Amino acid sequence: MLRRACATTQHDPFKNGKLGPPFSVTEADVSTLFPPAHYGIELLKREDRMPIETVWRDRGCNYFFEATYLITKKR
Repeated sequence: MLRRACATTQHDPFKNGKLGPPFSVTEADVSTLFPPAHYGIELLKREDRMPIETVWRDRGCNYFFEATYLITKKR
């Protein structure tokens, strides 16, 4: 069985209008990239990074999360 961890960031656009890097990847994006008919998707952790890494607020974000998923290919 093929299993991989996938780490993503989720944030609004930066104050200069740029979307990244790092680029925001939502849970819906993960489901599009790994269709549930073929992959199991499990959210392992979602962490608010704004209190820890204030650079994201300086870049103009209102929110900044890191999310880790376990992706398992179905047989």
